[in-house]
Amino acid sequence: MQYLALYRKYRPRRFGEVVGQEVITQTLQNAVAGGRTSHAYLFCGPRGTGKTSTAKILAAAVNCASPVNGEPCGECASCQMMADSFSPDVFEFDAASNSRVEQIRDLLEKVAYPPTVGSRRVYILDEVHMLSSAAFNALLKTLEEPPAFAMFILATTEPQRLPATIISRCQRFDFKRLDQQIIADHLRDVLDDVGASFTDEAVRLIARLSEGGMRDALSLADQVVALGVSPATEQDVIRVTGGVDTEFMARISRLLIDGDLGDALELLNRALLNGGDPAMITRDMARYFRDMLICTCVSDPGKFLRLDSSSIDSLLQLSRDASRPMLTQSLKILLSLDGTMRYAQSPRVALETALSQIALGISSDGADLSGIEHRLDQLEERLKNGAVPQTPAAPAPAWSVTEALAGESPVQRKKTVQKVREEEDVSGDPQKAKDRVLDAVRREKISVYSVLEKAKYRQDGDKLILSFSKDEWIYSQLMSKKENRELVERIASGVYNKSIQVVVKEYEKTYFDAEKAASQARAIFGDKLRIE
Repeated sequence: MQYLALYRKYRPRRFGEVVGQEVITQTLQNAVAGGRTSHAYLFCGPRGTGKTSTAKILAAAVNCASPVNGEPCGECASCQMMADSFSPDVFEFDAASNSRVEQIRDLLEKVAYPPTVGSRRVYILDEVHMLSSAAFNALLKTLEEPPAFAMFILATTEPQRLPATIISRCQRFDFKRLDQQIIADHLRDVLDDVGASFTDEAVRLIARLSEGGMRDALSLADQVVALGVSPATEQDVIRVTGGVDTEFMARISRLLIDGDLGDALELLNRALLNGGDPAMITRDMARYFRDMLICTCVSDPGKFLRLDSSSIDSLLQLSRDASRPMLTQSLKILLSLDGTMRYAQSPRVALETALSQIALGISSDGADLSGIEHRLDQLEERLKNGAVPQTPAAPAPAWSVTEALAGESPVQRKKTVQKVREEEDVSGDPQKAKDRVLDAVRREKISVYSVLEKAKYRQDGDKLILSFSKDEWIYSQLMSKKENRELVERIASGVYNKSIQVVVKEYEKTYFDAEKAASQARAIFGDKLRIE
């Protein structure tokens, strides 16, 4: 007999066998039992969560000759045909490979035919978001007013791509990702039924790698069963997936937190030589850094992390030595790499680059953040001791620079780094001071910077004189506005280390008359002058 994959062999045949979607299955079961089924349903949710299986169960239930409390009996002719995947009244349509309007029209021409065996003709449209706009338009009218015996079940992983007119004509059910413990319990039952021996750690790892999809968990378990190892351990699962174990994650995380890039790359090299997959390692590292970040945010990480106590203790120890901004930035780098890894010409180089950014404290936008907290602490100490002059015109912000760096916004962090760089005293160099003022205005309000560029800029004592020609009166008016003038005064006061008043002036623009100058020159020099 031909071998059936585990996810096909153990596909649920009744509503009660669908795992983790009790609210949806109970609602549909009651609708069948009470004879209140709709003509159109929309099943949404991530892959492997039971959308197509539930659609088939619903199709079997509405055509069953003697349903039991809304469940298909499994014994009548209609149920037997459904079990054999051959029912003349149930049509499965793959919209991903049949997305054209002509194919939808061909399907809709058959809607008028009555059922052969059961009481309903059911049309299951899988991956319905792949249909073209014309195909949706062709489906719309039939979906709104189908024959009394017709039922449509649309399944999709991307409901946001469906027209609102289609969604509004369906009863929508959103399938959720399954909890890891639910997957692990069901997986253990399946493995026991087939006689496969897995350790608890291996089952938990498969449940975690499945990311909430039961089909992914069963497929991965099938691969490990084919490996022929009994009992299958966590290391066997890692060998099949090309990932890495928790010991590797703890070691490389420690090296990255300590900034030891050389040893981290050497450890990565050994993992890749042993069959590790860069994409899977990236995904595993993202999960691990996420777990460390959780440990820094909550008092009881065990409520959020489905891990044993020793693993949580290891995460807590690492998270104590890593700052929350470092973990946040590292997670951002790894998630960005995970999203682009499939397009990378060299996944290994891409992963090594990401590890370099994490270890050296370089953000994803290239800003160097290494040692910044220490420098900020020093700066705050200098401010407390009065080493940096302060004036009323340039008060210190209400938040401290350390508090700003502790935030999770890369934009805020970048501004804080720039603020530290601005502490250099350039008031004695007019050109540097001018450049510093212009740069600070540009970063804070680009519209004021574009006006300030047009001005003749001169600093005279406690005054900053900005001159515009009378032809540029619009610029002088803009700069004379109170909020714009106060912005420049505040920034200039900080750069020049004293209170600065902005003065806006206008001047007459003089023009050079070439013909008049030439005639005057001829009158003075006569024929000796040669003008080209």
